[in-house]
Amino acid sequence: MSALRRFPLVLLLLALVVPPASGCRPHARTEVLDEDGAAAHAAKLERWLAKHPNDHKARLELAHVYWLHLAAPDEAIAHLDLLTALEQPSPLARWSRAVIAQDRLDIERAWQEHAALLREAPHHKQAETRALALALSPNSARNLDAFDGMRPGEFSQYGSFQSTATEFATATRQTVDFVRMVMEG
Repeated sequence: MSALRRFPLVLLLLALVVPPASGCRPHARTEVLDEDGAAAHAAKLERWLAKHPNDHKARLELAHVYWLHLAAPDEAIAHLDLLTALEQPSPLARWSRAVIAQDRLDIERAWQEHAALLREAPHHKQAETRALALALSPNSARNLDAFDGMRPGEFSQYGSFQSTATEFATATRQTVDFVRMVMEG
């Protein structure tokens, strides 16, 4: 066989052998994962991240596999905390971390993540990331509104509120007594 005839055959063999041997990043799965499949996929992603710790998309996917498929939010939190500490974190990482915090009644952390998502949303440079952040923003805004008054220390004037409430109750009672007295004659 001449060298020109062997060249396409060599290219075909290289195309078949090199990708599996080069350790390609595990691809996102689109099918529904059972527990064993999710655990296997998480193990693949863990091995990949051991070699490529700065692959933020793989880390986000791993966090979601732990949280949503393996019911292991503590492992997910560890990865999401790394992602939300970045200078330009993924809006989905922020939102996911906020939802987990909210589920655990950690209102302060949920508030921080939702507020950061809203603050950062219009400043993402990539159009796709900015669109995702803007899509998550209404949900974050509703959650922040729902958290109003629930954060520790938010009512530092609670003592004065209590005295005002007591004064209001006393004044209301006096008004009711006065109206009753006028009506009864």
